[in-house]
Amino acid sequence: KESPTMLVESDMYGNAENEAKDFKAAKTLSKISRNANIIQTHFPRAVPDDMLIDHVTKIIDRHGFNPASAINLVATCRDEICRPFTQKLDGVWGSSTNIASLAGLCFCGRTGFKTAMSCAPIVGGIERCVIWAAPHIGLDLEGAAGRVHRPGRAAASTSCSAMLAFHDELKRGRLQATLDPNDIELSLLRQQLARSLRFDQIPTLVELTYHAYETIVTEIRKLIAISTNPLACEFVIIGGVQVHGPDGQDFFWPGAMVKVAGGVEEDLSHEFFASIAAAANAANAAADAADAPPALQDDDDSGPSGPCPSHNQPQRRAPEPATDLSAGRAGPRPPPGNPSQDEDDAPAPALVAPRSHASPPS
Repeated sequence: KESPTMLVESDMYGNAENEAKDFKAAKTLSKISRNANIIQTHFPRAVPDDMLIDHVTKIIDRHGFNPASAINLVATCRDEICRPFTQKLDGVWGSSTNIASLAGLCFCGRTGFKTAMSCAPIVGGIERCVIWAAPHIGLDLEGAAGRVHRPGRAAASTSCSAMLAFHDELKRGRLQATLDPNDIELSLLRQQLARSLRFDQIPTLVELTYHAYETIVTEIRKLIAISTNPLACEFVIIGGVQVHGPDGQDFFWPGAMVKVAGGVEEDLSHEFFASIAAAANAANAAADAADAPPALQDDDDSGPSGPCPSHNQPQRRAPEPATDLSAGRAGPRPPPGNPSQDEDDAPAPALVAPRSHASPPS
């Protein structure tokens, strides 16, 4: 096959229009592949959001959380590009309650959280809910963070706008600390995110998004502690980051995955990554089996017990074993709340080829 360079050089020999189209298509495919690498560089182990919903739903069902026994509480930004995630969630679970504000931060407070919990079914004397919590960020084809292409707009727009506004204030060194009654949610966002930031170092937008994730999960744990009876309520917290890629490709970086029962947390992340790895290995094995040539057999040497073992029969090469995703992983240690990549029982999902990554903020 001709390379894009050869296609350009061959324009002088005719077929210039078709070859220009081929070159443009090759550039587009190259950009999409590069964007997948960018997503994994900034957010290692990110998976398509529908894949996350499918695997998490199966896992937590084994722990007693399903549409008949639990309600979903969603803490994601109100931007329209975050809505498809909730729609996919509702398509599986039936309905959900929104407890979030700008950037997915949870400002509903004790009263709002109690109100949401009052909608949960009571099974065996226990109220159960699943909390899906995540800030979001756009990554465009050029690798720019905070940029996303929306339908009907020629130029790229921002995502998340509230996070970018706060980030710009940090870069300018002009942070408005007072509570603005005309911009109450952004004022609260500033206060929550600024509490644990170091002002001698300005974070990147990606680092600030990780910080927002940690802040949201911390706030949810606090609301659980001050709003509920641990003997009568059980929770699953699924925390992470929504990542918007090009052409409507949405991913979810999985961070905290915990079950809270009796006031005690149980880590579910290892079950999730094992489920992702098992699905990837099964798909690889099926692909190997489909690509393998059929077994060769000489009918003349076959008898009641099969072909003669002494016959020098050509043998097809056995398919290579499915990739063991639990070995040889390269990547950063995720931020606090995400399982360590150094543990052998937490294999990474096969989204793109393994690469070395820049470490997310700790």
